[in-house]
Amino acid sequence: QEINVINPTKLLDSGMVSRISSFLVNESGVLLKFNDSDALFDTFEIFDVLDLQQPIRVKEIESSPTPRFQRMYAIDPTGANFLSAKLRVKNATTSQLYKCADWNFTTQTCEGKWAFLKSITPGEDYTIVLTPDDPGYGESDPNTGTAYDIDGNDVTTNVSASDNVYASKSFLSVAPEYWVNSTINTSNACIDYANFTCEFKQNSVADLLGDVYQDVWNGS
Repeated sequence: QEINVINPTKLLDSGMVSRISSFLVNESGVLLKFNDSDALFDTFEIFDVLDLQQPIRVKEIESSPTPRFQRMYAIDPTGANFLSAKLRVKNATTSQLYKCADWNFTTQTCEGKWAFLKSITPGEDYTIVLTPDDPGYGESDPNTGTAYDIDGNDVTTNVSASDNVYASKSFLSVAPEYWVNSTINTSNACIDYANFTCEFKQNSVADLLGDVYQDVWNGS
């Protein structure tokens, strides 16, 4: 049996009600329209509401706790019993959308892992389908994150074959092989993913001689 929603305050928390310009109740559910001036959300459609003990909380996280994300928001529908919902988000800021199923709405932190949800287009609106146990969301790009300059860690600025600490040379049957070793300590960091870039230069040589390979070892 569907409840009779006569006021949006029964569906959304007080912080979101002021952002609603209109709401429509129909046979399948409730359609909430956000103000045109709202920078984040466009519409919120909730289907087959059976019970509503507490308003659904929808929160934009103004200061992202994770530098990886350009924009973050969270939904807490645990006090509502409904089949599904659709939230339309305005103007994507990046090309990828992630979600955290174990989102702590009180501390505004992800207590699990971020999982890729879908591709989005920067500058365009997109829609996500919600269920009663849905979580935190973050917009990110593949190259978003902190860049660590390898020269600033263990490798000296100019590595050569004579630098026995950071580089060593072994001879193959055809040509010499140079090894450059580096260590980046991430024991105190929370890393979702990492991109490694290797640049190889030969002084006074117009073209690169041979191939460059990169191996990554986790230290275990």
